[in-house]
Amino acid sequence: MDAGLLELKNKVLGLPMEQRVFLAQALWSSFDACEAPEALDAVDEAVRRDEEMRSGRVSGRSHDEVMAAMAKRLK
Repeated sequence: MDAGLLELKNKVLGLPMEQRVFLAQALWSSFDACEAPEALDAVDEAVRRDEEMRSGRVSGRSHDEVMAAMAKRLK
């Protein structure tokens, strides 16, 4: 990965949460679905999963659980 990008990432992660949320929302809204039609499928899937979580039909996993599962799979 580009060193400048890594430096930018580290600076952004050091910002207060409110500023990180602002940047995340700005980045998210910059994605144009017309440029990447497959992104529409990903958004639809995310909305579907969010609805499942909110309804209680499925339960989620914590960040720690997900990271531990990924670390185990990558070994």
